[in-house]
Amino acid sequence: MADISKVSDLIGGISEASEQQARGIADVNNGLRQIDQVNQSNAAAAEQSAAAASELSTQSQNLRDLLARPGRGSPGSPSRRPRSADALRSFHEALSEIWTTGRP
Repeated sequence: MADISKVSDLIGGISEASEQQARGIADVNNGLRQIDQVNQSNAAAAEQSAAAASELSTQSQNLRDLLARPGRGSPGSPSRRPRSADALRSFHEALSEIWTTGRP
């Protein structure tokens, strides 16, 4: 009878250890799922940042091109000032939208 009791105790210990191991594996899986979700979120944020940076670069180049056009008069002349002001206003609005929403 003592041998049967020992075997029964060993089987009980193995069963308990297996259950603990299963809970540990489930915890690791949950942690990995959370890490994956954070990685996906970070990837999406990086894509949005890259798109915003690209749009900002395009807007900057457009502004430089507009201001560099010949034949628009001197920088302070009335014929040039409204276009420059409009371009700066558009640039500022685009930049504000990018910083506020995270996308162009």
